Amino acid sequence: MCYNVVRIFFLKNKTIRTFLKCCFIFLGFLSFFHITYAIETYAPLETITIGEFIYEDDYTPTTDDCTISIYSPTGTPLVDEAIMTDDATGWHFYSYATPATEGKYPTFITCGTLIDGNLFKLDKSFILKSSNLTSSDLNSITTIVTTSEGVITAAISALNNITAADIWSSPTRSLSTYGTLVADVWSYSTRSLTTSSPPQVIITSMGSLIVPNITANVRITSEGYAGFEYYYEWCVVTSFNNDCGGEDDVYYASASKKINAGENFDTVLATTVATAGSYYFKVAVFYGLEKSYASRSFEATSGESGGGGGGGGGGGGGGSILPPPVTPVTTTCTKRADFNCDDKVNSIDFSVLLYYWKSQPPFKNNYVDINKDDKVDSVDFSILLYNWGK
Repeated sequence: MCYNVVRIFFLKNKTIRTFLKCCFIFLGFLSFFHITYAIETYAPLETITIGEFIYEDDYTPTTDDCTISIYSPTGTPLVDEAIMTDDATGWHFYSYATPATEGKYPTFITCGTLIDGNLFKLDKSFILKSSNLTSSDLNSITTIVTTSEGVITAAISALNNITAADIWSSPTRSLSTYGTLVADVWSYSTRSLTTSSPPQVIITSMGSLIVPNITANVRITSEGYAGFEYYYEWCVVTSFNNDCGGEDDVYYASASKKINAGENFDTVLATTVATAGSYYFKVAVFYGLEKSYASRSFEATSGESGGGGGGGGGGGGGGSILPPPVTPVTTTCTKRADFNCDDKVNSIDFSVLLYYWKSQPPFKNNYVDINKDDKVDSVDFSILLYNWGK
């Protein structure tokens, strides 16, 4: 029997991925243009609960054993296939006391086995990050007055990780010094909450595409109302669905940069790729609990030939398409909608179609205009869908 996942709790900051053969192509078409993704962020040294609702094919709850594995940011196993607790509702969960080290912790839930063909694996990776606001910051905030307990409560709520004990333990605070504490905090530009300084990230072009030194030209723009210290990471992966972090990246690195409101930060991000082939360059910029990211496909070469990568992504998530294949003169495509002549109609042909979408003839690929009307549009896309997998 197969497992289905129904996500009832923890919907905030999550993307639910459901892969069904009948609708994958249409959803994939949209995802090339706008994809968002976020994972949970927790504070170090706290106990968290990681879980999912697991159901059978008929949507009845399953209590079959599921296991969880957690790895440190360096790849060291911290929890090795521990059996999760479950109940009659299908809720499988595991309580975990987080370490003190900040970073991304790759985490996976596994249910079933390959033996009966019902293996199910779910990515539940999370980030540990301490609050940016320190006791030193508290002492630097202007002291102000309040006459209402409600104002103090509102200030505590706005500060998120600051408790009443934190405020009252500060020696410079008294009942006569709290008047506009909330306003003071919001004016403290580097302490913006999750949505006050959203960034836009764009891979403007690929630089060097000759192994081993691969570079990308990237622009990060602060679209908020105040400057913000952005943490960002970049990587090279072999699959569009693989995000930066974990042990399966070809290359991974991270850095941070403060960008003032409305300013652009242009940088060249360097990576190392050992062998020639097809890859994806990805960039993610974090702001609070959210992140914006962009991705771009490219062909790494072993010589001086090769051009820039496919379509770049920006803002809340970037699309990515493959460059048009160079079809040898001696090769003839025998299948309709098989643009790269590999006798398959699949995601590669879909990427080629996206590359030429709404472009003007003549087309360098002779097969992409399937109905020969000098346009690459929804008609060609429909024909591609009809021939998918044939």
